[in-house]
Amino acid sequence: MERAEHLFTAEERDAVAAAVAEAERGTRAEIVPVVATVSGAYERAADLFGLATGLAGVAVLWAFQGIERTEAGWAPTFAPSIGLLPVLAVFLAGSLGGAWLASRAPVLQRPFLPAAVRRAQVERAARLAFQAFRVRRTAEGTGMVLYVSLFERMVCVLGDDAVAAELAAPDWESVRDAVLDGMARGDPAGGLRAGIATAGDLLKLRLPGRADDVDETHNTLRIL
Repeated sequence: MERAEHLFTAEERDAVAAAVAEAERGTRAEIVPVVATVSGAYERAADLFGLATGLAGVAVLWAFQGIERTEAGWAPTFAPSIGLLPVLAVFLAGSLGGAWLASRAPVLQRPFLPAAVRRAQVERAARLAFQAFRVRRTAEGTGMVLYVSLFERMVCVLGDDAVAAELAAPDWESVRDAVLDGMARGDPAGGLRAGIATAGDLLKLRLPGRADDVDETHNTLRIL
């Protein structure tokens, strides 16, 4: 799984910080970019992968077993050559091994995670980041978080009260889509800069700056 701390070079982090500084010039809003490796703990998905692995092992074992003929009584009988205990052993080993493997390689969990589940976890983690990085504590409620979660491949944009009052749904979507476009191109730093610039253009129109504005949050890229 791609890790957030390995995704950006020092130069790219500096470029993102410079983009934040430029976007905030002319607006009293504060923009905080955050990139997380993963937003949720998906133990159930790992267990489901293990269950699928166990069932697959049983299916393979069953497909390659033989049929034994037994002469008993007046007529021959036929029975599978593999007993119940080996089948249960294969199922247990496959289930436990699959769950362990999925916990070490989370990409295996993704087919068992509905988009709604991933989205809920990303939104929850974005709200936690909003609080953790003190975005809620700006003087006029003008903070905005651009939250990117790599495992879920999702972007969540959150704004404090003043920002939420000024931006409409298409505005939020334009910021999100600018980031997603860069991620899809394999240029996460470029996507972040584009999303930050889009947010800055919107905020300069809706929440223009004042002469006495101060920078209330650091411009650095936060990595989780």
